[in-house]
Amino acid sequence: MRIFTSKLSAPGRNIVLMAILVFAAFARVYSQSTPQIIVEKVSDAIEGGTNAIFRVGLNAPLPATENINITFATTGTATLSTDYNIYNTAGMTAVIPAGATTTTVEFDAGNDGLIEGPETAGLQLLSANTSSGSYAIDATLSAATALIVDANAASTTPIQVLSGTSPMEPATSGSFTVKLAGVATSAWPVSIAYVLSGTSVAGVDYQSIGNLTIPANTNSIQVLLNVIDDHIIEQAETFTITLLSGSATDGGGNAFIFPPDPANSHITATLVDDDNTPVNQMLSIIKTADAAEPGTSGHFKISLPGDYVCSAPINIAYTPTGTATSGVDYTLNTAVLPAYQHSIDVPITVLDDAISEPKETLTLTLEATIDGNNGSYTPDPISNAATLTIADDDSPLPLDLISFTGQSQTKGGVLLKWKTVAEHNTDYFILERSSDGKSFLPVNKINAKGTDNNEYSAVDQNPLPLSFYRLQMVDKDHVVQYSDIIRVQNGAQKSGEAYFYPNPAKGEVRLKISNDKLLNTKAILINTTGQIKQVINLTQHDQVVSLEHYAAGLYFLKFENGTYIKLIIQ
Repeated sequence: MRIFTSKLSAPGRNIVLMAILVFAAFARVYSQSTPQIIVEKVSDAIEGGTNAIFRVGLNAPLPATENINITFATTGTATLSTDYNIYNTAGMTAVIPAGATTTTVEFDAGNDGLIEGPETAGLQLLSANTSSGSYAIDATLSAATALIVDANAASTTPIQVLSGTSPMEPATSGSFTVKLAGVATSAWPVSIAYVLSGTSVAGVDYQSIGNLTIPANTNSIQVLLNVIDDHIIEQAETFTITLLSGSATDGGGNAFIFPPDPANSHITATLVDDDNTPVNQMLSIIKTADAAEPGTSGHFKISLPGDYVCSAPINIAYTPTGTATSGVDYTLNTAVLPAYQHSIDVPITVLDDAISEPKETLTLTLEATIDGNNGSYTPDPISNAATLTIADDDSPLPLDLISFTGQSQTKGGVLLKWKTVAEHNTDYFILERSSDGKSFLPVNKINAKGTDNNEYSAVDQNPLPLSFYRLQMVDKDHVVQYSDIIRVQNGAQKSGEAYFYPNPAKGEVRLKISNDKLLNTKAILINTTGQIKQVINLTQHDQVVSLEHYAAGLYFLKFENGTYIKLIIQ
């Protein structure tokens, strides 16, 4: 836990403006589904110098979709137009622009040259309306009051702010002390003017500290900083209070100001978050709807646990698998869980085709990812994957495929066999191969017999060490259907017999042979599509292989005994 730290700071308009800019970016979540309007004091005022600032905004990070017009009344002992003027409003109406969550109202207290002691000026929210509806006003945060310090009063004892304890969610309060320098006291109450800044927000991250007063004949007061617990995964936030001045009057026409002690005018505390823990930084996925041709989209839902949200967007990482193919059967956009949003819908757009095919599947498996604050997220161990189906709407082929198998042969090829029944009007088959089960290329075309029950076979003479196969079945009316995908292992990787060094490599690589039985034989270097790129005569235990003009990627070196080793070319 971090504690308060003191820092020298001169109060003034720059600090107030900085506070406004930070507070204008506030975004926190409350339990209500519709956000409400609140007002909080950001800064007190000094005649002829620092203006009072009020922040009027939504108490949840859901930007207004249209202008919100907020009417208000003024309160306090000071008189509008005599003691101060209002800026950044349309009369007695403040406006939160569409797309924003907050606005500011500014009270400019001019120096009237009168000795009158401290005065107050406040805002009371009355209504909040848009062109199409209204917002409720939070009853507990509907009013705020600022102190106006009399600039014409006599200067006396300095005031100080001293560090105390740090606040921490869920319920550990912080504290700090405001006091007169040394052991001095005042015979009259001393009203304290201050400005707030930092990344935390009064009324959202901590309870409002309101107006501060050191009672008569008292040296100091302790001020509590009570945190408001939330379910927001966020970084630690800062709270800064800077003293502007103290102000008092003896009731007999004499007024006094208490300037801030330059060495103790400013403290900063850190509000520690308790929500950024591994159990909360976990993502789950469920299927909410299946898909169907020609145009019914499927849907997944990705969520954080419980009602948690994150203060930064999360770029969702996932891996799609299943029998459906991206770009052929469906499209899937990048998923981003927006800041302060608990879950996101991930639509799966169906691509309609004229291919008769069985019901296909799409599985999304979540992967580890990070948020915009560099926080890490892991998949929920129970709900880390979900599967939907894509139903076909095309007429079936006039045949039934009752089997489709593949088997590695001793000479290095793969024998593919399939059986059909009740063929009618069938035209041909195309045997397709893939290295990953997703992107397929044709290997062979086999004409269909077209009638009755039949058995077929084809040999892939240049299979990959691991190949995925499927059949494209086409009838004479050009209707297409696909078989299920099968997987065939061709040989085994045996790194003990030979290896490449270095691996990955570029330009050239050394091939080291440790099995004497491989000497004076040949090996072929192939890419992931099975294309032969080079035939290598194995004449030495250590020889150089040129890689010039080869594209970067994964390659395999296949030996005559059926084994292979992998090579990555950079």
